[in-house]
Amino acid sequence: MPTLLAKHALIICTKDRSEVLNEQVKSFLACDFFPEQLILVDASESFDRLHHQKRYESLLAHFTCISASPHLPAQRNLGLQLLSSEIQFVHFLDDDFFPKPNYFTELNRCFLSNPSIFGFGALIKQDTVYKPRFFDPKIPGTIAINGRTLDAQVYPLSQTELFPTHYLSGCSMSFRRTVFNESRFNENLRGYAQDEDLDFCIQLNKELAITPFTSGFHNKSEQARISRRAFKKSAVINRYSVLNNAKHISFRLFDFLAVNIIQLGILCLHPIKNKEHIFGQLDGLATLLKADKH
Repeated sequence: MPTLLAKHALIICTKDRSEVLNEQVKSFLACDFFPEQLILVDASESFDRLHHQKRYESLLAHFTCISASPHLPAQRNLGLQLLSSEIQFVHFLDDDFFPKPNYFTELNRCFLSNPSIFGFGALIKQDTVYKPRFFDPKIPGTIAINGRTLDAQVYPLSQTELFPTHYLSGCSMSFRRTVFNESRFNENLRGYAQDEDLDFCIQLNKELAITPFTSGFHNKSEQARISRRAFKKSAVINRYSVLNNAKHISFRLFDFLAVNIIQLGILCLHPIKNKEHIFGQLDGLATLLKADKH
């Protein structure tokens, strides 16, 4: 248990992943501390409140579940509306993210020990490696996502203390409740779930950090919500929108296009495997260029 008492809530937004949720709850049961409130925002075609309640009853948390339309930013905002008044810290986890046993205890410690930092994330293990999640200052107006931009940095796994980051990954991000007094997730973004985490953190423009003392495994469920081509198209368009609207980032369309061309070059090294991603990225760039002409 945390050494100091604080009130936590966990918000999980999901869609058509009942079996994955059944696996995730096993990792929750192994945690040495679990949030007092659990909110599930479910956009599944078939919503089963009783099944959800039975799944989570052993966690002994105040459980709330609600049905929603399938759009992750709107689902996150809906979850925020359901927070109990006493909640101080809000955690967001993807439905296919499995935290280590000390996950919530460590984040509780981070919040209580670092009052000037507004949000924290953990190390994210995916496909046996840790995901790079750093802003890349060497390329104006770009964000280093998954190591695909030039000179992208990766998590310094030898770190022995908190280290700063410009944004927190949506699969594992936690904030002070107070940041939501004026900020919400952008419901104008396209697709089900592309870059709403990046957009929120950039617009928030407050100090954020990663703790190297806990982690989780992002299982990246095979149950895709939209086609890979549509996903990639939305990702390109949303990334442009996020960066173009960020007032405190120097953004140039030329830099953005250059990075996307580099990404396409990397994808084309394995054209058959990456066919849907390639066409999706071209669709997104074509849409942006057509809009720019108008």
